[in-house]
Amino acid sequence: MGLASIIISAATKEIAGFTVMEYLTEKAADIGTGKIWTELKKRIGDKPDSFECRLYGAIEKSVGEYLCKGTSEDVSAAICECIFDAWCREGYLTPERIANILRRYSAYAKQNDILAWYRTFQDQIIKDDILCPMFMMNNIQLSGELQREQDKKIDQVLALLQVVMKENREEQQEKPEYISDPPTDIDSFYVDRTILENELWTTIVLSKKSVLLYGIGGIGKTETAKSVLKKIYSLPCDVTGIYQIAWVTYTNGKLKDSLIEAFHDTKGYTDRDEAWEHIYNMIQTQREKLLIVIDNVETIEQNQDIERLGDLPCRILVTSRTEKIGGLHRCSVDHLPEEDCRDIFYHYYVGDHDNHYLDKILGLIEYHTVMLELLAKTANMEEKTLQEFYELLVQKGFRMSNEEVGSHHPLLQSEKRVTEQLKILFTISKCRIQDKDLLCQLSVIPAIPFQYKAVRNWIEIQHKSQLKYLVKTGWLKSDGKLVSTYIMHSVIASAIRFQNEDHLYEKCRYVIHFITKEMECGEQEHGAEKSYLIPFSWSISDVLWNHLCDEQDAEFLTNLAYIYYDIGNYDNACQFFQRALEIDERVSGPDSVTVSSDYYNLADVSYNMYQFSKSLSYLRKALALRKKYYSSDDIEIVVLIKLLAGIYVKLNRSDRAEALYSWAADKFERNPETDILQLSTHYSDMASFFRERGYPGDYDKAKSYYQKAERGMKQVYGDKPHPEMAAFYDEYALLYDNMGKYSEALSLFQKALEIKQKTLKREHPDIVQSYGSIGLIYYELTEYDKALEYLNEALEIADKIWSGPFSFKADIYNNLGLVYRSKGDYPKAEDLYGRALSIREEIYTPDHPMVLATKNNIAQVYASEEKYSEAILLFETVIREYRGNSTEDSAFLATVYDNLSTAYREKKRYEDAIDICTEGLNMRKNIYGERSLDYAISLNNLALIYYEMGALNNAADLFSEALAIKKETLPEIHGQISIGYFNLGLVYDKLHRDNEALENYRDSMEIDNELGAYEDVLLTAEYVAEIYERNDMPEEAEAYRTLCSEDDEH
Repeated sequence: MGLASIIISAATKEIAGFTVMEYLTEKAADIGTGKIWTELKKRIGDKPDSFECRLYGAIEKSVGEYLCKGTSEDVSAAICECIFDAWCREGYLTPERIANILRRYSAYAKQNDILAWYRTFQDQIIKDDILCPMFMMNNIQLSGELQREQDKKIDQVLALLQVVMKENREEQQEKPEYISDPPTDIDSFYVDRTILENELWTTIVLSKKSVLLYGIGGIGKTETAKSVLKKIYSLPCDVTGIYQIAWVTYTNGKLKDSLIEAFHDTKGYTDRDEAWEHIYNMIQTQREKLLIVIDNVETIEQNQDIERLGDLPCRILVTSRTEKIGGLHRCSVDHLPEEDCRDIFYHYYVGDHDNHYLDKILGLIEYHTVMLELLAKTANMEEKTLQEFYELLVQKGFRMSNEEVGSHHPLLQSEKRVTEQLKILFTISKCRIQDKDLLCQLSVIPAIPFQYKAVRNWIEIQHKSQLKYLVKTGWLKSDGKLVSTYIMHSVIASAIRFQNEDHLYEKCRYVIHFITKEMECGEQEHGAEKSYLIPFSWSISDVLWNHLCDEQDAEFLTNLAYIYYDIGNYDNACQFFQRALEIDERVSGPDSVTVSSDYYNLADVSYNMYQFSKSLSYLRKALALRKKYYSSDDIEIVVLIKLLAGIYVKLNRSDRAEALYSWAADKFERNPETDILQLSTHYSDMASFFRERGYPGDYDKAKSYYQKAERGMKQVYGDKPHPEMAAFYDEYALLYDNMGKYSEALSLFQKALEIKQKTLKREHPDIVQSYGSIGLIYYELTEYDKALEYLNEALEIADKIWSGPFSFKADIYNNLGLVYRSKGDYPKAEDLYGRALSIREEIYTPDHPMVLATKNNIAQVYASEEKYSEAILLFETVIREYRGNSTEDSAFLATVYDNLSTAYREKKRYEDAIDICTEGLNMRKNIYGERSLDYAISLNNLALIYYEMGALNNAADLFSEALAIKKETLPEIHGQISIGYFNLGLVYDKLHRDNEALENYRDSMEIDNELGAYEDVLLTAEYVAEIYERNDMPEEAEAYRTLCSEDDEH
């Protein structure tokens, strides 16, 4: 019994032995009324004729009669409870409140009844001699002007309810969104498999499970999947629970690549890992709202991703010839009933009907779906009766046996019993020789829709009428939605290849030659622009893999590898570079220049796969071969030396890397064949090397090389905005960031952003990165409001690009937390760090460095709030979780030790602080060396502990050592050097070594003045004034105090 019914019952019936309140109290435990019950007790009391009780009854009656016909009482009660709850809280109902309540529930109501409900509700109030005046009183409405105001409110309610109706109608009509290209149209004469489709509907839509739809090739799996998908797409999202659909054709033997190729959102990515991360995050966010259909999974060998499909939280429908994919609900596709097969055959066959011989033909093909259409069209082309056609098939030995399905091509799992019979059909077909050659060429491209204009340059075709003729014969199908778009069924393609196995490679050399040319990238082109060719080129290489044998084939493989390389798919790039090497070694000889280039390509891709030792091995082989043909000054040698330098950087042999970089720069500069862009790129790489290394004098070297690179790149690109210039300015800005020259860094980051805004769409990851970088620079400049402006802009764009959790968004939340912590808004900082943590915990493992780094940041907030016990506990947790996964030290771990030691210091646990800080110090020593900036920062932290302990001489020694290292590694004007002078001044001040204190304070002020850090200048001036005052030098003290009180630009 619902709450509404209980109230009405209590208001109209006499209950022996109970008061109304007692009755309701007894029922309250059963119905769990929550807040509405509390309000009801306050207002109704023990008076069933009270205004509130009558109002509730009016609401309940009208809701049940008009809004929830045919639905459960719970929905009716829920609506009237919400309306009555709003009345109880506010004492009256505004149009907005009524409309908002109905928005939530109007999906349950018939559209035309919403307005009728409101009018009936008003009528019931008017008819009730108690309810009407109370309603008017609670609304503070009387007559005259106030009555007109009441009428106006009613009109507002009606207008708002009409909006509700419109919104609800749009919501109900909302269909799922395709986040990939939709599939081709269902076959023009598709016959429903009602029982199977109902099973798929129940499993996918109602049970929300993933399904494997399996069966022999050509039996109708794909068409069945399309039919179910069409039904899902035709219904509102709130009915099916599916809001997004992706149709993925499994084309290159790898699930991730197929998904990346299919999803629209990944088209702008040049980095394969980022594209996959985007898809994975979308799956994790959308979960059951996303349906992914993966069509034509023909092999699962060496593809663990396929085996883990069932673990994904979204709904999945897989069509496959194998039933060996685990974790999915399995549905098999069998042949159609005899009557349906007759209908399909007669749909395509224009001769006289003869069920007797048609049934014999159906027996020959075992009711195979693809065979039906092909046989019917072949009979048409042969102009034979069904009896004549049957006899011809028998004469040719056409009969599908019941033997076990085998596989001719191990990667494509082609069924022999189908392909053998199609092979026979191919021999009796009236296709002309040129048509059969064309079919051979089309059989090596994937079973996906292709347009005539896209493939006409690769295949030997005189006119697209040839393709239309092949559609007429049944060997090709046309897509009804797109003009001049065709597809060859994979079973037919397999049969054609089987029939022409001995000559297939020769017949397809034309295709290989011209698609190789189309894959070539010009100087200003990026491989991502050619990625549309990947499905076609991969299929050709897969089918003809064991036949590829000459220089042209090696070039084909190399060009395909370059495209994979440019989109960040280094695994596939490496595979194709390796195969090209094998061919070139056999054809050109193991010592050829071509083989040298192959080794260079493998070294380059191995470098990007972080396999630096393997990269070094390949590069040495390339260099040894190339030296046989070129002098050491030749560009062909210099290019290899440049990569060798990069490898040595990664192997932590920076001195060797520097020597090679310098040698290559000299050779580039002297060689007249060096183009400006090539030299400029080398200068930029050298600048980045010096910037990242950070030895004494390295920043000056980096600046010089960045300036040279900028001049060269401007010669090439001029004033035209180009993405390469944006990337360059981003790198250049990092130098000034490292140097503490934040204004200069800001200028360069802004230049990069301006270029990106002219060359990219606003919703692009590179735009997000620029806003984030600029926000952090404003943070360094302590312009926190500007920092928040840019970081929030970055977050707004990121939300439009990535609807779910994504690493970029976690970075932004993290940086926003950093700004708010510096502003002293610790609750806001903690909240933002928490958001970053929730994203990172969803993306990464619990012990991933990014997760631990966020926990470290939250612990720092605790420390800023002087919650040192909580901070220490969390810092220790981070260290423990890090150590649980790795025994190796890292810069991050050293930072956590420094932070933990600071918390111990604030708790005055000095011995613990010294022990922990010393551990961090030793880590930095082992990682960076004793003369590094990081080591100096740890020394500074240790010195602060001794300073607070009162061990001032120890503190002075450590501060002095730290300052000396900073002066070696940083520019003269740098914030860290200013801090070093100030800290040393503090110690000398405490020791009353006044002259030394004054000297260090003044040096600190001079640097801060150069940096524009005027607040720091004033702070230090106060300390100077105190020393003069202590030494009875009032005039000097007053001079510095006057400096502090002046409200000028300093």
